[in-house]
Amino acid sequence: MFTSKFNTMTGALDWEIQSDDYDYQQELARAGFADMLHDYERNRLYYAGLRKVIRKLKSENKAVNVLDIGTGTGLLSMMAVSCGADTVTACEAFKPMVTVAKKCIEANGMKDRIKIIEKRSTDIVVGIDMDEKANVLVTEVFDTELIGEGAISTFTHALDKLLVADCYVVPDNAIMYVQIVDSQLCHDWNWLDLSKYNLKVPEDCKKLAGDAIFDVQLTQFHEFKALTEPIEVFRFSFSGKKPISFNEMNVIEAFSKHDGRVAGVFMWWVLRMDYENEILLSCAPSWAHHAPNDMQWRDHWMQAIYFPSELINLKLNEKFLISCQHDEYSLKFDVHKYSEKERILNSQHKNQEIDLGTTLVSRNRLAQLNDKKRNDLFIEILKKHEIDSKQLLIANDDFSILPILAASETNYNKIYVLESNRFRRRSLINILTLNNLEERVIIIDKNLSDLESNDLINAQVDIILSESSFNSIVLPWDNLYFYYGLEHLRSLESNNSGVIRKIIPYKLRLFVIAISMENLDKIRSPVGVCEGFDLSEFDRVILEASSKSDGFMEPHPLWEYPSKPLSDLVEVFEFNFNSQGVSEPFKNNFKFGLKENGLLNGFALWHVLELDENNPRNLINTGLLKEPEFGKNLVWSKEYKQAVHIMEKKVEINDSNRLHSSVVCNVSFEPVLGKFNIDFKIEN
Repeated sequence: MFTSKFNTMTGALDWEIQSDDYDYQQELARAGFADMLHDYERNRLYYAGLRKVIRKLKSENKAVNVLDIGTGTGLLSMMAVSCGADTVTACEAFKPMVTVAKKCIEANGMKDRIKIIEKRSTDIVVGIDMDEKANVLVTEVFDTELIGEGAISTFTHALDKLLVADCYVVPDNAIMYVQIVDSQLCHDWNWLDLSKYNLKVPEDCKKLAGDAIFDVQLTQFHEFKALTEPIEVFRFSFSGKKPISFNEMNVIEAFSKHDGRVAGVFMWWVLRMDYENEILLSCAPSWAHHAPNDMQWRDHWMQAIYFPSELINLKLNEKFLISCQHDEYSLKFDVHKYSEKERILNSQHKNQEIDLGTTLVSRNRLAQLNDKKRNDLFIEILKKHEIDSKQLLIANDDFSILPILAASETNYNKIYVLESNRFRRRSLINILTLNNLEERVIIIDKNLSDLESNDLINAQVDIILSESSFNSIVLPWDNLYFYYGLEHLRSLESNNSGVIRKIIPYKLRLFVIAISMENLDKIRSPVGVCEGFDLSEFDRVILEASSKSDGFMEPHPLWEYPSKPLSDLVEVFEFNFNSQGVSEPFKNNFKFGLKENGLLNGFALWHVLELDENNPRNLINTGLLKEPEFGKNLVWSKEYKQAVHIMEKKVEINDSNRLHSSVVCNVSFEPVLGKFNIDFKIEN
């Protein structure tokens, strides 16, 4: 069948011939179930919780009827059968996983022991889909926020319609914690700050990233000062001992243990798997974990950072308030001076759904906008060329403060800005207006590739500047989108007899390094046997789907995922944006050696944008911040994601094979089609 696919490099819709099950394979490959199944602690503790509950019911001579909501591979259902359940009913609404579950259950000889209902649990009717109500519920419907996948409604409906009154639930309950911190990076992830340049930001433009969750691997985050110890803020009872509120607000009194500025609220939760609260499954970061030396790495549940509505300074031992709210799907936390207690307690927000605001940019993008060294570098480049250049075109579509800085710090006669998003455009206008800088700035409501001749009538653009930050960019080579936009602009300039005198950045360079990832490779690794159950059918289906899906690379913020270098960094591609009419395909292969022992399980790639051909130090680096040192973790930028290729077959590099092993990297670029490909092969 013909399938339309957005080309992130050219910005065009390409039509491709795909198999009839293309959508099915894409959906399955991207589901990410393998990460969950590699969470050995999760699996073991769910098993322990089921074993304890079923033993108790059996000791009371009661039949055990288990309901498994969202069965996935069928793993929890098979655990229930193994623990001695009399009946097991599993429901699964995600069609691709229904097929997987049936195959896995059959492969483990339990086809006749587990009934699968292909529905959402909230659509199940006792007497039609189930013969009777269950007395044990086991389910894993949690995300990093705990409730974001609909856990509250799932448990509430099950307790009301699908379970007997004295049922047991695995997990039984959960506790949520927060910790208040001072952190410059948290500040930069949340508030736009132009004070260094004596510029004001309107209140409605300060939080361009909105209030949505920012999930991170907090154990890898060190740039903060804790102003409190972890504080319990919510308890959720899943077994019906206490009704779960669909909208709850707690106001908690706390004391600051240091002087500091509140910039972030860390959050995590702990599942208590059994009715006696003995079996704990914790998502706490290392410093707050009950077993820090025996922590399970996981990526399907992380921790989250929330951000207060305003910056508040606290003194040592100062009493203050934390307001904590959840609705059916979302969480919100804020910090207040203690003097605000009466107002907060009488807040009208108590019974309202949480408004997460409008997200105009990502947290990473906001950190880039707040990077003063980065901004100063662009200002330096612009000032260098303002003497012999009068008109500047700034081309991005992911919100840029460069028009504001250019208007404030330089003397260009006209500054043209491309901004096609009306909400970001409004924010840009508001900042310019508040600072009386709007006179020289002309905002064009288009992307670079959509410009028309009349958009630039009588506008001889001397310099075109881009941060190469576009909404379509996912992987480093997607930055070549700038080239295709330039080609379109050149065609317009040719018709108007104009010439672009300067292009910034002028070059893109692509680097790669062989790495040994501590854990990240698990998200794409076969599961095999899990808690004694054969899940090879799951592996086969997922690997087949992955081989048919689009992605050979994935973007990841590698600072969150420890990795060590096994090779030097190698430059494998460069492209000069001054190039015109490039049509010849680029093909090259690079061969480089491995210089360190370890498990070779992937490659990391990133790009560098060179801004000034006369000064190679003027660049934007999206990857490694320090030269790699063998035996030590790599240090990655926290403002960008890098591309990661996870190897299907890992290779253990040691003294006996290292000197005879090398990496062959094949790179191809078809400029006419806008297709870029890179692959790796290990030669012995």
